[in-house]
Amino acid sequence: MDLLKRIGAYAIGILIFIICITVVADESKNLYHLFEGKNGEEKEVTAVGKTVSSDLFGSLKYYAVLEDEALLQLTRHSSDQEISLLTKQEFEQLDAGETITKNDSGITDEDQKSQITEHLIVIIVFSIYPLGFLVYNISHIPFFKKWREKGATFFIFIVSGILCLVFLMTYVFMGKSIISVVQSYSGDQIEVEAYISDTAHERNTGRFSRDSYYLHLSFYAEDGDEEIFISKEVSSRIYSQNHFSIPIRYPEGQPYKAHIAGTKFRDFIGSSFIIYSCVLIVTALLIYAAVLRRRKKKTGSFYKK
Repeated sequence: MDLLKRIGAYAIGILIFIICITVVADESKNLYHLFEGKNGEEKEVTAVGKTVSSDLFGSLKYYAVLEDEALLQLTRHSSDQEISLLTKQEFEQLDAGETITKNDSGITDEDQKSQITEHLIVIIVFSIYPLGFLVYNISHIPFFKKWREKGATFFIFIVSGILCLVFLMTYVFMGKSIISVVQSYSGDQIEVEAYISDTAHERNTGRFSRDSYYLHLSFYAEDGDEEIFISKEVSSRIYSQNHFSIPIRYPEGQPYKAHIAGTKFRDFIGSSFIIYSCVLIVTALLIYAAVLRRRKKKTGSFYKK
């Protein structure tokens, strides 16, 4: 019976190992294509306007619009021939009718760096188990047994370093999200009615599955001279309650930082929010564990102060 249990546990371990390796291989392939795709041919194109895409927290991506139809549709519905990614500086300097240099890959250096970071985080996280699995099994080979203790210490050091790096990156992303929210809700707020010209509900079935909801908004800024176009990710509550128009607010002078009027705390809950919450909880538990360990070292008990 014990033999069967050990075989079953080892089989589960191998299965998890294969799944993690598959994820790492898949992410590595995407990373390779990301590096390869930036080498597109550059050409001169004329911008008919510009638009931004905004996630739940208000973080923005900037685009030049190359065809009139794309001005009234979600950026995710547009092809690389209809829109072109820009840096924030390029976006701010761009006016309709101007010529820009477009890379056929449809990706900017800034966006490339962001996607590379995301893929690297996934690769690092899913590499921890396979690395530990290999070290554990190699350490049980008679020839390597004398290095088991040193190997275990080295492995713990490596895993701790990787986890610290992942946590640091997550805190950086979380900080950027918090800054985006603060910027959107701070200062004097202008309220206008925005027209909804395009919508999307995407049921994702991938590794990090969740439903996503998007509205494409257009409105005139407070001066009334410039029409603003935004592809906005929203919660399911906001998506289901609005069909033709929606009241929005934005800080005076920053119309692209628009957010939905009446947004509630629960409207920010999405995959990123869950990840941030988990990281905060794990960080708190690690700090608490460190406090208990220090207390036991001083008093001999986890509970005596």
